[in-house]
Amino acid sequence: EDCTYNTDHNCGHSEDIRLTCFLEVQQTSVNRTVNNVFMLVDEMEVTVNRSNIKGLLLYKGGTVCDDYFTENAANAICKELGFTRSITYTSGSYFDTQDSYDIGLDDVECESDNWSSCSFTTDHNCGHSEDIFLTCFRQEVDKTAEEGFQIITTDQSVVTESGVQGLLLWNGGTVCDDNFDTNIADNICRELGFNRSASWSNGYVFDSEFQSTFSINLDDISCETDNWEDCTYNTDHNCGHSEDIRLTCFLEVQQTSVNRTVNNVFMLVDEMEVTVNRSNIKGLLLYKGGTVCDDYFTENAANAICKELGFTRSITYTSGSYFDTQDSYDIGLDDVECESDNWSSCSFTTDHNCGHSEDIFLTCFRQEVDKTAEEGFQIITTDQSVVTESGVQGLLLWNGGTVCDDNFDTNIADNICRELGFNRSASWSNGYVFDSEFQSTFSINLDDISCE
Repeated sequence: EDCTYNTDHNCGHSEDIRLTCFLEVQQTSVNRTVNNVFMLVDEMEVTVNRSNIKGLLLYKGGTVCDDYFTENAANAICKELGFTRSITYTSGSYFDTQDSYDIGLDDVECESDNWSSCSFTTDHNCGHSEDIFLTCFRQEVDKTAEEGFQIITTDQSVVTESGVQGLLLWNGGTVCDDNFDTNIADNICRELGFNRSASWSNGYVFDSEFQSTFSINLDDISCETDNWEDCTYNTDHNCGHSEDIRLTCFLEVQQTSVNRTVNNVFMLVDEMEVTVNRSNIKGLLLYKGGTVCDDYFTENAANAICKELGFTRSITYTSGSYFDTQDSYDIGLDDVECESDNWSSCSFTTDHNCGHSEDIFLTCFRQEVDKTAEEGFQIITTDQSVVTESGVQGLLLWNGGTVCDDNFDTNIADNICRELGFNRSASWSNGYVFDSEFQSTFSINLDDISCE
């Protein structure tokens, strides 16, 4: 309220402010871990509650010193945090924010992996270079519940989407790579409801200690046909977990796909053949399941098709061979000529004289920001959602328009972040969050801010 500013400006949109705000970790945080004593936070001071993520260990809001800290202590604290066990721990100065914390715990000594066996002191003789960083693991996979094949990811969820790599399981145990080939991978992917495999390899998906807790249930698979029921295998093995199969399956794009865009004629797909329905994502353009040739294709055609797809307009288009899957498509459309940015003005042919090096790739944009609705400050991200979480960079708006960087400094950034309900700024810079053409459709509403 003590700041001054101008609503007139002498700026361009390359001077628009990009702002990241911080919400300091508080003892009353709704994101506290289950026991409200220990917590892990990442570099953005956001609570870590997932497996395999290294976090700064806090005790009642202060850091934990590494004196006498052992694997027993790491396991005990991970269990207190609701995880199964520790994966690893280390100490050091990794986050810029460490010096802003008190040191809350020292001389942690644990006789077992239960916190009740531990002693400690809240006095210390440490520096923040001795702060403990802890990585925990939560076992969520029921290794006996699922018969048949599954693919699981690093967060132990079961893969149901095309193009996601994970650890292959059979009856809850891993699958050895002896004699494994692409035909076997394809058979297994079909068993899982996909069309074929995208890739396979061997090795670890989880840390080696946890992955080794799985039994190895399948070895020496041999498939002479494209039907899993004709395959042979052994349930005995001579393998180690470094030979566990990692598998990625593909679901081919079908005309009847539930992910079709709004008009069921055009669609955009990414390299994993998953439908693109968000702004700013380049996709291979398909027409009735076939690619679109670049002959006579112009910006009018790009805009018309983006509008048909439910977007506002095109950002850019190009042609070429970018995806390995392109050759598997027919070429469905050629000689697209549009007199305006409405599809009704376009002519085309379904015959063609093209190769897949001429396939159109299209990037569309959907305008979702209401530039007049919001009074005061907002930060919006590349998908045009309003920032409500700590550590997320976006375009700063005031009354729906951008903010110029003239005289802007960290004190001003801190003031604005506090207005938005955060404690302070994390960083700020100037430039584009969106493509320059779209960002230039915002008015510039604030300049020459001064906060004493």
